[in-house]
Amino acid sequence: MISLSSCSYKCAVCDKPTYSFNYAVLSCNACKMFFRRCRNLKTPIEPCRTNGNCGDLVSCCWNENSRNSTTPKPASQLTPILQNLIYLDADRHQTFSTYLSMENPGLDDVILSNSITFIEKTSQMKPDFYDWATMDQISAIIFMKRFSFINWLSPSELKSFVKNSYIQFIMLCNAMRSVGLKSDTVGYPDDVDIFPEEIRQMYTDCSEKLLKIHFMIVARLIELKITKEEFVLLGAIIICDPAFDCTEANRNRISQYQKIYSSTFLEYCQHRYQKSGPSRFIDILSICFTINRTFVEFGEVLMMFDNEAKIKKLFTDFFAFVLNKRESFGIS
Repeated sequence: MISLSSCSYKCAVCDKPTYSFNYAVLSCNACKMFFRRCRNLKTPIEPCRTNGNCGDLVSCCWNENSRNSTTPKPASQLTPILQNLIYLDADRHQTFSTYLSMENPGLDDVILSNSITFIEKTSQMKPDFYDWATMDQISAIIFMKRFSFINWLSPSELKSFVKNSYIQFIMLCNAMRSVGLKSDTVGYPDDVDIFPEEIRQMYTDCSEKLLKIHFMIVARLIELKITKEEFVLLGAIIICDPAFDCTEANRNRISQYQKIYSSTFLEYCQHRYQKSGPSRFIDILSICFTINRTFVEFGEVLMMFDNEAKIKKLFTDFFAFVLNKRESFGIS
């Protein structure tokens, strides 16, 4: 599951863990106070005689603070990252909305496949839950595989990477689509429910359990009035979670991507919301907690599902994975 601690936010100056924002960057209280004191010094700072390599002299610490604690980048420098994410998300939504899959792949097949055969949906077709949910998963996985660092991952690492966060990413996408449709509940197009008929029949006497899952994330997005830019950046941060089974080199590589998206996100918030930018950044990140709670509720519902039912392999794999993931977090 997503945890904000996995984002590994560190002081831009001393590299110690922090969630504080000072002078337009992530910085710990110690570096913040040092920077403030240096700005108010009455006497000149003694220059370093080792070309900035000592790390301890006041001038070296000041230079390090000054390099990192600057004003945010111009909005024009944020545009390429945002444009790329918005383009990829538009393509994901187009795939989800336009096509159907007639194949019966398993989850690993979708992750490792270089191409999946689709047919274009016609107005005469009436997709059911399994049709929409199949395209939901496939389009999300294709989106995740378009990040450039994917080329560095082995097949086993790629499977671990996708499974680490694809369900949470799907939950966010479904909620955002509902917000765009001015709906306060998650659902698929044409009033198709996000749960199959088999599950809904099990909860006819306690429908509030399913309703909670329908509403939780959407309600939070509506409350925060999330923008398209915030949505795609949050999605990228969720996806680029380095807490999965991979080599240390690849973990560091993906962690750097997450830091880039986090930094871009913070700068976007500062440009759009000015002084309240840092608090807005934290508010949007808190959606991760709502997604985690929804995931737990979702897993509890799936525990009642008959995984021996004759359904597509993608869903037997999906249901089994959700239940196993809950167990790995000590949830039973």
